[in-house]
Amino acid sequence: MTYRKTLGAMCIWLIVATCVVVVSANDDKKNKNIASEYIGVAIEEEMTSADILALLGPAIGNRAGEDAVVDRELRSGIFLTSRVHSKGTVVALQFSVSAGNTKPPEKIAEVTLSAGTGKTFFDLVQSALTTAEAIFDATGFGAPWELILHAENPFGAEEVEIKVAGDARAQFTLSWKIESPDQPIDAFVEPDASRQRSTEHVSATVHFPLTLEQFVGFVDRAYGRDAPERFTAFPLAPHRWLLLTVTGDSAETEDRVVQVRFDAVTVTGEQLFVAAAPASTDVGQRFVDESVARMQEMLEEEAQQPGSSRKWQTDFFYDDPKTGAITVAVTGENGLFEVSYHVETPPREVRQLR
Repeated sequence: MTYRKTLGAMCIWLIVATCVVVVSANDDKKNKNIASEYIGVAIEEEMTSADILALLGPAIGNRAGEDAVVDRELRSGIFLTSRVHSKGTVVALQFSVSAGNTKPPEKIAEVTLSAGTGKTFFDLVQSALTTAEAIFDATGFGAPWELILHAENPFGAEEVEIKVAGDARAQFTLSWKIESPDQPIDAFVEPDASRQRSTEHVSATVHFPLTLEQFVGFVDRAYGRDAPERFTAFPLAPHRWLLLTVTGDSAETEDRVVQVRFDAVTVTGEQLFVAAAPASTDVGQRFVDESVARMQEMLEEEAQQPGSSRKWQTDFFYDDPKTGAITVAVTGENGLFEVSYHVETPPREVRQLR
């Protein structure tokens, strides 16, 4: 595998955390507050799109066959083992580390994923990578984005996070965040995700620049009261793989509540549902008003003295526990404005291993 490494793109850390937790009712320490600890490792590599897909595809994106096993060394001494269970419907990810190759690898974390979620994440990554490269090659323009697959298990891992990100130059990184399960002090037990169901979700974040005038027109269509036109499968350029749809909630509430939905388009043209949530035009307008006020203030500061304006950010969060969560944010820096959408699927329990 070919990596393009830079000092800023490489990081690795090890954490030991001590806290007080309430242990799961399935454990013999039921309802007791105890001191606890876990360790974590995070690595990031700058990689080509082809290398990212070549690694993620066999590991989580296209699994088939009972007991199929894939082994990968993610970094020297950090190992991933991916194994299919339950007739191809569940994928177990096991992470092991060895200290300077002086000891055999030791498992520090394990989670399970539904094979369907793994494939969805892979399809989203493939579409985002392909779109970013094609648009940058054609126009020289790009904008940051990231996709994250998150999983956790009470007895397997405090957190496992796989993140693929792209920048404005269509350069890409693949990151792994691995944390062992939270356990009582000095009582380390090998992680075992088969003891309880894992929880999983996928999130996507896209950024795009807008002027004040463009922002006002955009948010009026999305969150404005009595907007004459909304959005239907609107591509959030340059992230043309992510589509925004905004509709009235019902005939009775159309001027007060809108339904915001995000779908993604795969490289084969298939449309995948990502997340949806209702938002009120009342709170939406408050968000718009505050954002516009900050934009105008920044432009006035820049007009008086270039470079004197102060950074700011506004956010509008809305969710539905059954269909997902959405956050739209606006940031201002040096007289320039950027909008971002963060969309997240609802948490889902994975079928338990037997």
